[in-house]
Amino acid sequence: IFEHLYEIPIKQLNVVDTNVLVNSKYIQLKSLLVVNKINYLDVDIKAGNISLEKLINKDRYLDEVSIKGTLDREVIKLEKLLIKSGLLKLKINGNIKNYVSKNIEYNLDLDGELPLESIHDWFEFRKVGSLHSGMTYLKGNAKGKTKQFDVKLDVELKNFNTDFVYGETAQVELVETPISTASLP
Repeated sequence: IFEHLYEIPIKQLNVVDTNVLVNSKYIQLKSLLVVNKINYLDVDIKAGNISLEKLINKDRYLDEVSIKGTLDREVIKLEKLLIKSGLLKLKINGNIKNYVSKNIEYNLDLDGELPLESIHDWFEFRKVGSLHSGMTYLKGNAKGKTKQFDVKLDVELKNFNTDFVYGETAQVELVETPISTASLP
């Protein structure tokens, strides 16, 4: 499609306040702006009420998703991907290359915050103990190709109270580096 953008007589598409049916659930499309820049597309999307039931097997919704970036035949450049659900807020930016092939490459930065107790809404581990109060701050990066990726996530807890630990500040760095299957016996 990108080699034919110059042939498309539409310079921009603008959709405002529309409900879109996706997988039998309605998404509130607050705004969609796609601008044809001849060799690439500028994209600005704001949507809400997005069901995650089919993704995480829980009846959870994202209150708001905003995406601003550019798209060409090889790269998606995310200037900003903002995700909000309750008091959870995640910001993601970076690049996704070769997104239409099996050789996808990505380099994404993440910054976020959420109340510690809201983690129970997304992950079940009450057998270990409950998270009662505090704030969680996240900063990280995911980089890699297809299923081989490195993830580094810095997590900071502030004024936290759980069944198993409490304190004013705690920090942890989580690092996930894939094991190369070539080095396995």
